[in-house]
Amino acid sequence: MRKLWAMIRRGWWGAALVLVLEAPILVYRHVFGGELSTNHTRWSEMGSAMSGIYGPILTALTLFVLIRQVLLQQATNKHMYDQAYLQTARTDSDFYLEQLVHVLDEHYEPGTATRSVLDHWFARATVEDLANGRLLQTAQTLNDRFPRLQAIWGALYPIYSGLSVNDETSYKLQLISCKQKAIVMLSYPTCAALDNYLHCLTQGRIRYAYQFSPALSPPSS
Repeated sequence: MRKLWAMIRRGWWGAALVLVLEAPILVYRHVFGGELSTNHTRWSEMGSAMSGIYGPILTALTLFVLIRQVLLQQATNKHMYDQAYLQTARTDSDFYLEQLVHVLDEHYEPGTATRSVLDHWFARATVEDLANGRLLQTAQTLNDRFPRLQAIWGALYPIYSGLSVNDETSYKLQLISCKQKAIVMLSYPTCAALDNYLHCLTQGRIRYAYQFSPALSPPSS
């Protein structure tokens, strides 16, 4: 349907252009007759009339083409910028997630991975729990032993925020894709635990746009 409508529009513009270019000749023939003259003066008069009529028309058409080219160039530049931005967001997100997996797989203590400790304490924590002194002490202990945990997870949020502020479909899909990959690589409980851990560690002073924690994420409208 869109292709048909585009063809109709192109045909309409073509017909309008032909009509605009032929109209002065048709009017001239109707007023002065259509017979060819052998009088040089008549030809000179017709040339002056046609140049006076077609000059502004061709100038307007030239201006239209230039404006159209500028708009097309702007659209092309925006498309290239968007593609570069989305690719960078994807590459950075993948890098941080890969680094995060290595940290989470490190041993908190013999036989216990950091991921298990994080999930146990923070995955199901409520806002009230996150203000608890014991949980804050656990968060500080984790940060002392694995400072990269906070740094890497916090680095993902500028990426998510940059994608979420644009309402275009490509940005929304990239945000969904990045979040889904985080869930696949880390698991949803671990993503929620990292949200809660970051909030607890900073004591809510840094207003991240939390994406995973049910306790911290803004309610969907």
